[in-house]
Amino acid sequence: MQKVIKVEKIIFGGNGLARLPDGKIVFIPYVLPEEILQIRIKKDYGDYVEAEVEKILEASPHRREAPCIYYGTCGGCQLQHVIYPLQIEIKKEMLFDVFKRLGWKEEIPLEKVVPSSKEFYYRNRLRFHVENENFKMGFVKRKTHEVLKVEKCLLGEEILNKVLSQLYENPSWIKLSYYSKRVKIETSPEENKVTLIFWTTLKPQKEDLEGMLKIKELKAIFYWMKGRRPDGPFPEDSSYGGRRVFKNIDEIFYYIQPGVFCSGKLGNQLCYYGNFKVLGSFL
Repeated sequence: MQKVIKVEKIIFGGNGLARLPDGKIVFIPYVLPEEILQIRIKKDYGDYVEAEVEKILEASPHRREAPCIYYGTCGGCQLQHVIYPLQIEIKKEMLFDVFKRLGWKEEIPLEKVVPSSKEFYYRNRLRFHVENENFKMGFVKRKTHEVLKVEKCLLGEEILNKVLSQLYENPSWIKLSYYSKRVKIETSPEENKVTLIFWTTLKPQKEDLEGMLKIKELKAIFYWMKGRRPDGPFPEDSSYGGRRVFKNIDEIFYYIQPGVFCSGKLGNQLCYYGNFKVLGSFL
């Protein structure tokens, strides 16, 4: 069933919100506010429907070609078709919507949204699903459980993409991937090195771990079979620093243990750990 609609706004999660002539809400991905679209309804949930774009009748001047070749298939990003300054405004409106849903009635005292100095290559951690068939690492395709093979992620730091490309060519990792479910690579920025953790159903052989360490950017390797902590680090003779990922944000020097959650975005980390810096100034 085809309909023509006008997009009102972008909501949390990246979908556009519009209304059908009868007032029913419709959600459409990869659109922009004020765009007029010819859509096809995919699923009716009763009080709202999901749809996809068949034709853009009037495109927004803020629309662009997404830089990532996987965009639209990969389930990771939702706003790459939007120029970056408008992305900032859309995210601000998403935040306002959250406050309103929580019952905030006063004017929200937000001075401004500070944009990142990097639109891409800023994440210091990437975690991929591993699929043995056809040997691929990647993210889940949008609205499926199928793994999309990713050979480069525009969000990950350059050194992470360098390691990713070498993993596809590393015989030891290709062998270990048959027993692996996920792999995480994370930068230790103070050393310009990468720590790797993989989740496996079979204990790896020492020679395979040594083979992976031929990737010179790797600082240490860990694997996780069961229990609360991963096994490692490898190489076994690495210093105690092999168990640590060193980071430095706004003169806050700290480390985390591999396997412990820490945001992959520097801005988020500054929010978390900046609190300790403020507290420290009063002690």
